Amino acid sequence: MKTSETESNSVEDEEANHVTRIWDVNNDRLNLMRQKISDPPKLLTKAAASSSCCIFKVPQRFIDINGKSYQPHVVSIGPYHHGEEHLKMIEEHKWRYLGSVLSRTQCKGLDLEVLLKAIQPLEQQARECYSQIIHLDSDEFIEMMVVDGCFIIELFRKVGEVVQFEDDDPIVTMAWIIPFFYRDLLRLENQIPFFVLECLFDITRMPGEESGPSLCKLALDFFNYALQRPDHIIARHNNLKARHLLDLIRSSFIDFEQGEPLGADTSTPVIHSVSKLRRAGIELSQGNPEDSFLVVRFENGVIEMPTITIDETITSFLLNCVAFEQCHNGSSKHFTTYATLLDCLVNTFKDVEHLCDCNIIENYFGTDSEVASFINDLGKEVAFDIERCYLSKLFSDIDEYYKNSRHVQWASFSTGRPDHPPSNGDSDLLHHLRRLQKLNPVYLVGDREVATKHSRGCLGIKSDQTFSPHAFSLRSRWEIKWIETLQGHELSCEQFLLKAECWMIPLQWRRKVLHSSGKQSRPSRETS
Repeated sequence: MKTSETESNSVEDEEANHVTRIWDVNNDRLNLMRQKISDPPKLLTKAAASSSCCIFKVPQRFIDINGKSYQPHVVSIGPYHHGEEHLKMIEEHKWRYLGSVLSRTQCKGLDLEVLLKAIQPLEQQARECYSQIIHLDSDEFIEMMVVDGCFIIELFRKVGEVVQFEDDDPIVTMAWIIPFFYRDLLRLENQIPFFVLECLFDITRMPGEESGPSLCKLALDFFNYALQRPDHIIARHNNLKARHLLDLIRSSFIDFEQGEPLGADTSTPVIHSVSKLRRAGIELSQGNPEDSFLVVRFENGVIEMPTITIDETITSFLLNCVAFEQCHNGSSKHFTTYATLLDCLVNTFKDVEHLCDCNIIENYFGTDSEVASFINDLGKEVAFDIERCYLSKLFSDIDEYYKNSRHVQWASFSTGRPDHPPSNGDSDLLHHLRRLQKLNPVYLVGDREVATKHSRGCLGIKSDQTFSPHAFSLRSRWEIKWIETLQGHELSCEQFLLKAECWMIPLQWRRKVLHSSGKQSRPSRETS
């Protein structure tokens, strides 16, 4: 009985102590928690969710994958990298360029005070463009906008020959600097609002410059030294509306007629790699050089993609465009979609090699393996709604074509196994049959009498040797007839078309038949 009473008292003591411990909270900790609840976020403010916010710190997950592709190397623009030690060299030249602006415009009464007063009303609007709280007071922030903005504008004017470079300007005489500007001025973290640039551009125009090039044109021309697009294509975008320089150049690549759908009733599949698509009879070819590389088409089993030059500038540009689209609430996702397409197409360096052979990729970046690695990293960790992307129909059409067994069977004959390329005779036949398919694809899949009637005329082939099989005959409905002897066996185009639905006999079976029949196989490039 005493034991039970002792246990009961012990439990009551523990409960009493427990209650005491709950209420014995550290007041300093409570105050700190209350302060954290009341403080607004600093690293990702509420403004980041609004459409007005357009200049972001790149998410760490992207930085972990792509290293320093988002950080400036020689020049800082805006607050995120302001004052960093490794960027101080060009920081000194910003003041020199600001002096050039003032010395040129002093004749119309423009001085430093006028520039500062012009930007002051825009301060709050400019601050709201950044996803993080900027820890600069009003004077510091306005000064930074004026210095950075005038540097960019003066650089554009000098490169665009609106004003002259000084002969001793090291920014021009040292050839390595300008290429770094192309990349640094198109980094997401290294931007100032475009309306700030427009304000400074307008008030620093000299009399007579009103009919000169716009800020958009000067910017497009400046970056075109690196991007190398025809002048008449650049001219289409001289009046673009943009949030900052990165958005301006990004928008100049987008064909907004290729809008993003609201969504599909059925799920849209992703597509396979180049190697798998080719084995399914899907080919790739160079698209219209007048089109942006974002304009991708699919028709009659052929994916058409305009050439994209892969070099240091375009890789940095692509990465920062994808990062911008991932962060900005109101932007289209064209570059994210294109990055996903490339990531689907490229699995290995062999896929890159074929894209280079088709003039879809011009590689000035490194080895094919390095390009493949970059493309795969470009598509990593991106949020992507395939049903609402501008290429959703293309993805669906390619997948539907890929799943069509007739195309897979035809591709098996036309390409063979990857490690056993077709022989010369096979290639000749394939070439002529592809000509027929391009002239009228229905000939290969439509009415057999029509195919028989038109085959010779469309192909324009005089030699029957083109249609002589090397190891086996083809029969419809998946039937295969083993060949006892190959000599004297000929196959006309009509016969081939009538029996086009077949499966390729594996090479080792073919050799077994040749061996058992006592016939010597002809030399070929195929190896065991």
